Amino acid sequence: MSKPKTSTPHSGKVLSLQKRLMSSTLISSILTGLLSLVILIGVVGYDMHELFDDILEENGKLWLEEQNSANAQMKYYLGEYNEELDLDYQWIDGKGQVQQKSEDAPETVFIANAEDDRFYNIYHDRKWWRVYVKKRPDSLVQVQIAQPWQQRYEHLLPAIGHFSWLMLLLWMVLLVGNWLAIRRGLKTFTRISEQIAQKNVQDLSPIQPTEIYTELQPMIAAINALLLRLDQALQAEQRFTADAAHELRTPLSAIQMKLQLMQRRHKTLLAPIQPELEQLKLDVQRSTAVVENLLFLARLDPQQSQALPRKEFPLIILLQEVWQNIALAAQQKNIELIQDWQIASDLICIANRELCFTALRNLLDNAIRYSHVNGKVKFSVLSEHDQIIFQIQDNGRGVDADQLARLTQRFYRVLGTEQQGSGLGLSIVQHIVALHHGKLQFIEGLDNTGFGVQMALPLHTD
Repeated sequence: MSKPKTSTPHSGKVLSLQKRLMSSTLISSILTGLLSLVILIGVVGYDMHELFDDILEENGKLWLEEQNSANAQMKYYLGEYNEELDLDYQWIDGKGQVQQKSEDAPETVFIANAEDDRFYNIYHDRKWWRVYVKKRPDSLVQVQIAQPWQQRYEHLLPAIGHFSWLMLLLWMVLLVGNWLAIRRGLKTFTRISEQIAQKNVQDLSPIQPTEIYTELQPMIAAINALLLRLDQALQAEQRFTADAAHELRTPLSAIQMKLQLMQRRHKTLLAPIQPELEQLKLDVQRSTAVVENLLFLARLDPQQSQALPRKEFPLIILLQEVWQNIALAAQQKNIELIQDWQIASDLICIANRELCFTALRNLLDNAIRYSHVNGKVKFSVLSEHDQIIFQIQDNGRGVDADQLARLTQRFYRVLGTEQQGSGLGLSIVQHIVALHHGKLQFIEGLDNTGFGVQMALPLHTD
């Protein structure tokens, strides 16, 4: 049988509420800012467009109204505007010829046959222009005041840039403010999670936050209801285990004694049913073992590992006691026991000696129980990185990979083994390993077949 593979249970996607809130508020703020920027560009662009049109119109009127004395004055005004607003003008006579123009204005007329008092958008001399035409009422003389559209954009861009920097600054302030507000708001979750983490089998009382959001009340109520059900179930299980162990231990012991007494007093009379009596004795012994295991398992609580009594003891002495304890069971099935202890003879452990003995005995007992007659069981021990690693391997039929995850469940037994048992051995071992902060895992058996268990315990548990 190849080395079994364990599967990792699927877990849902882990999300961060803080990141989700931060991203949501930031995205909404950015979208709002961008929308405001678009609106601002539209409003400022429209107002600036109207302002420039008013400037063009005023300059056109000024040229015509002050024609007699406007040469120097007009040049002054247009010169000033030309520097800042890039305004150009053309003075056109009644024949449609350009008589006078600004320095940067094109030689050809902007608009031929133009209507009076009107704005035009034209493409002229490889540029887009905004042109205002103003004619004298008493003649065909006209003035055309023009401005490149690019100049208007250049005046709009600084306003957009200033607003963008301001918006970026506001986004940064909003980001920090939201982070502080969300972090403060989520402290309620932290306090609730701390209260939940403090719950254990000794304290399943309802959680009572000092302050709670309305949206969290249904969740708190559901958690408290769950704690109540857990407390009731745990108390019921403990009562059942204690009562069952107490009520069953005495009559089972009495039945065992009566069977032994009957076999001694009526040995000849009971000879024909001796096999049945032996089987009955085994059933009683197995029932007694189940009761003892139930009581033992009920007393184990991994959360009380700090209160677990520990002491120093030589590991080699413990291994020898376990080895002697299972030797008879192996001999009855003619199983070859292989010893591979790679540890120093004076190695000292600090742990609960009785629980370590129980764990090793259960693992070896399972290996012998589920091995074939004339099979092999290997018991390996080595010290590595401040921990002791115990490996028990056999060459039996092995365990299917889909059943590995259930082996440490109470009362679970692999079907088809044809072996009697309570299904509590590995569950007890798992509890003992947890009490010592160790690790239990399943490994490959002997000769690429069978089944193996590896138990790693700290050399010195605190």
